[in-house]
Amino acid sequence: MTVAGGDVLAPGPVLSKVQVNSDDPHLIEALELDCIEARSGTNPALARRGFGTRHPPIGGVFAVQSGSIGDGDMAMTANFQVLRSAVITASDATKWKKALLEWDVTSVEEHPTSDGECVCGQTGLLWMYTITNEVNGAELFPIGSSCVNHFGRTELNRRVDVFRKLVLVRDTVNDGNTVEMTTEFFSRAVLEFLYEEGVFTPDAFNHGDGWDDCEFLLKMFGKRDKSTINSKQRYKMRMLLESKVIPFVLADKRLG
Repeated sequence: MTVAGGDVLAPGPVLSKVQVNSDDPHLIEALELDCIEARSGTNPALARRGFGTRHPPIGGVFAVQSGSIGDGDMAMTANFQVLRSAVITASDATKWKKALLEWDVTSVEEHPTSDGECVCGQTGLLWMYTITNEVNGAELFPIGSSCVNHFGRTELNRRVDVFRKLVLVRDTVNDGNTVEMTTEFFSRAVLEFLYEEGVFTPDAFNHGDGWDDCEFLLKMFGKRDKSTINSKQRYKMRMLLESKVIPFVLADKRLG
């Protein structure tokens, strides 16, 4: 069984150890990161498979729970290796832990047949993201949301969720349906993103302060009982959506 770069992993569907027959420090680091993710709880799937129960690697050996590692886990590690290699190659930093800090999620496309292929080799993608290096301007596409999650950065996962909701807003409007201030279309992160993007422009209605619009929508969004929103507030929400939010979303080329 091999992983990216031709490194050989011990075969067999049930192992008590993963033997890495390689002195490649990058491969060792990647497996260490898998174990760290499992122990920290950021990757429950790895934890369930026994990663994180290992002893420190000696001679490339990673100890895991007996019977917990199989061919699927090796494929997962191989895909991560491809992603990691692509990211480091396109980064200024030469180590994964530093390189991952250089990237941001900058756009999304929806594959029409859910058959997109990530740079890591994973297939069957519906949502395909572009990540951009903020240091040197390099771009990687397509990237699946699972690979974005490998970066272990909350702000990147939040951007993934924001883009998905904004695509839904756009598609709903294009289909001739109504967008409401509900969790189906919005979140606090979406509204804050719109504010940061300058959507809530200063005007006479917000007293020259766009934050007034954003804060109002955040309050309306946060109301559990929407029946308590009065007619004046509903009118203001509708006007903000139709005059500021929807025009921005329809014109945003980052949404594919």
